[in-house]
Amino acid sequence: MIKNRKKCKEQCDKDIQQIILKDKMQKSLAEKVEKGCLKCGCGLGGVATSVGVLGTAVVYALKTAALDAAIDAAIAGGEAEGVAAGHAAGATKLIKLIESTFKIQNIAGKSLESIFTAQTYTDVSLITGSVNTQYTMVCVQKVGGADMSICNALGVAGLGEEQALGVNLTTLEGIRTSVEVMVSDAEGVAKVFTNSATEKAIATLIPKNMGAVNTTYASCQIAIIASIVAIVVIALIMLIIYLILRY
Repeated sequence: MIKNRKKCKEQCDKDIQQIILKDKMQKSLAEKVEKGCLKCGCGLGGVATSVGVLGTAVVYALKTAALDAAIDAAIAGGEAEGVAAGHAAGATKLIKLIESTFKIQNIAGKSLESIFTAQTYTDVSLITGSVNTQYTMVCVQKVGGADMSICNALGVAGLGEEQALGVNLTTLEGIRTSVEVMVSDAEGVAKVFTNSATEKAIATLIPKNMGAVNTTYASCQIAIIASIVAIVVIALIMLIIYLILRY
């Protein structure tokens, strides 16, 4: 009987030790989970802050550079549009001067607009040769059916062949002198139009380009905010798990 009692006591002691050991293991595991959750939550919180600060800073820097580039592009584009508009105005002015001075609407059957363009309106030699060709055909060779207005116009200006020779100046030289003045006037008009058109184009392009940049980088800001929210939600979930395990 004493032997059985001793054996029972040993078995009870052994069971108690196992219960204590099991309790310690469970407590240790709980503590590890708590610490892991806490560290994870803190880490994610730090990441959220870093993403918010660094991400915003990077996007701001990129956006600033993009805005500068957009302004530069607007200025370059405005200048190009201004120059094109100026040349077009210059060509138009030259054609009006030729029509009013030499009384011609075409040269060798071609319209003045097809000959004197934004690319050629300052070419004194081309303009002089073209007008002289029309004068020779109509007034010297007397091609039938041609408009004789240029003959009278040059005669009134003292540039008819007989009149010009009387002052040691050929008709071609007289035409060239008149053309040089016309080209100078046309260039003046082109300069004025270039300046005004450039200012107008730049004023239109800058807001347009900047609007495009702002739209692009607004989506980047939204993406960063979404990332931060996702990280914060995960951190909160980890914190809740920690609190549940802790208490």
